[in-house]
Amino acid sequence: MVLVSLLSSLVLLGSDAEPPLVAISEVQRLEDGMSVQLSGLLVDDWTYESGSESMVLADPAGVATVEVITVPGARPQPSQYANIGDELLVAGKLSKSGQACTVFAKSDGITVLRTSDEVLTVDVLMRTWRLFEGDCVRIRGVLGSDGLQGSVRLFSSERNCSIALDPGGLAVDGLIGTDVLVSALVRFDFRISALTLLARSVVADD
Repeated sequence: MVLVSLLSSLVLLGSDAEPPLVAISEVQRLEDGMSVQLSGLLVDDWTYESGSESMVLADPAGVATVEVITVPGARPQPSQYANIGDELLVAGKLSKSGQACTVFAKSDGITVLRTSDEVLTVDVLMRTWRLFEGDCVRIRGVLGSDGLQGSVRLFSSERNCSIALDPGGLAVDGLIGTDVLVSALVRFDFRISALTLLARSVVADD
């Protein structure tokens, strides 16, 4: 019954008309049943036995989110190729129930615009870390060190902000001062109120 309900909500998506591109923050003000396009960062996802999937997209500022439910189409479901932190473009139909807004889409209506390492910068992660806490992300930055404590940090390209990086035994001394691509688990240590990246890999970003 759930799958039938999801499919029935997608009837209007067969139109040749291009749906309008809207910001996630504007979704609450739109009409129920409206066909839309929206883009956002993938911050959470689930898969169901029925074959449908659920995703949460956030705007880069991290102040607005929307749930997207996808059902199988001709293309693979997003869990097969999209990663946490990727920027996705979704074409679907808006469903509103009270204050809750959900976009229903076929898998054909999902596109990766940019991968995590292309869009998730140090400053963006610092603004949106609550959405990524506990997730593994890929992020670019400049590897540096805290001159006072000798700890390793990942700096933005402008060097105006940074996040503590725990190398976890990885040999990173030779990469200090260079552009790097980091795969890391996002953790916030509430004991010291500090955001930390637990590194899985750190490589030179050539």
